[in-house]
Amino acid sequence: MLTVICMVLCVALVAGAWPLAGQWRDRHASRIYEGLTPGLTPPVGAEQPTRPITERELLATNYAVAFNPPEGVQPREVGLLLDRQTGPRDLAASIIALVVNGYLTMRKDDEGNDWIVTVNRDPQRPPHAPEPDSLWLLDYFDFGDGQPVSLSAAKPGLRDAFARLESEVLSSAVEKQYIDLDPRGRKAPTGGLTFGAVFAALIAGFLGLAGNPLAWVAAGGAGALAITAGRVRGPMGRPAEGTAAYFRTMGFKRYIDTAEANQIKVEDAAGIFSRYLPWAIAFNAADHWTGVFKDVARGVDEDIAALWAPDLIWMALWMDIASGGALFAGLGEALTDLTDGIGDLTGDVFGDGGMGDGGFGDGGDAGDAGGGGDAGGDGGWFGGGGDGDGGGFFGDFDF
Repeated sequence: MLTVICMVLCVALVAGAWPLAGQWRDRHASRIYEGLTPGLTPPVGAEQPTRPITERELLATNYAVAFNPPEGVQPREVGLLLDRQTGPRDLAASIIALVVNGYLTMRKDDEGNDWIVTVNRDPQRPPHAPEPDSLWLLDYFDFGDGQPVSLSAAKPGLRDAFARLESEVLSSAVEKQYIDLDPRGRKAPTGGLTFGAVFAALIAGFLGLAGNPLAWVAAGGAGALAITAGRVRGPMGRPAEGTAAYFRTMGFKRYIDTAEANQIKVEDAAGIFSRYLPWAIAFNAADHWTGVFKDVARGVDEDIAALWAPDLIWMALWMDIASGGALFAGLGEALTDLTDGIGDLTGDVFGDGGMGDGGFGDGGDAGDAGGGGDAGGDGGWFGGGGDGDGGGFFGDFDF
């Protein structure tokens, strides 16, 4: 009789695991607005049904290229939306946004070994430029005496700056309903469930060898845990608003990643370049973005250069390319310097080993933020050095 009861319990455990695991998966899965193009949201106050979307379906969904930054998203939020964690690129994008908007100017010191940073709290900002989102970062480059500081002297404070940025981004994302909870490290417990299934199977085996009918219950538990591990896996999901913001951001990333010089009007290039540069950094696409505009700049005459001047004056301040009246003499070369300059600027801020559970340390490639990526030769954007142009994008600072 006991054997029959245990067999019934085994079947019940296995049969009940499938629907219960499905409910658990759907409760923690990303959601998407039904009936709307990916990236769009319903009008304010309107009710729009949502449905769960698996990570596999999310990655397979088609979305349109966007030629403007995603509405409601800031460059510093890119890491959280795309990778579920704020990373060094998001801080770098915020710093470069301050440079582009004139709040910071940077130049190499006389020996060429360090960057000299000057704060300007009332700059002549580029026309139509949006207000930077992290003006408080200026405090980390201002020691109270109004004097320029070296980047090496400011480095220790940038650890705290990153912590504050991460906290602000999380709070903002919850307020915008891009996330429900802090997503750092929040993944379905697939490993624990799998371990439990193996452990229960071993117990079932031992009990079976001993002729104990409870082996059926242990076997049912092993099956239930295995089914749950198979159905509930991957990172925790986003609310429908967050999924829409994800698609908008990915659409703009596709544009930044695939833009070509022949698609950009020379007359408009300066404003686009400066305004989108922080985004290119957040997307890990600054090399491509500056390369496109190096091509655009080839053969630019003085009349066109004069149109570019108001938007690119920050480059003159940073890269010292102003020379008499010919502000953009050698603009192509200046953009080459800019590629190396961004790497040098942020290359000393974060270092080997990186941060976060995912790690920004040695090994891997530029795609997974390792230390052996393509950008900067062998250094990679988050790598530990290397012997390419300027080493890794985030070089030797031990974060």
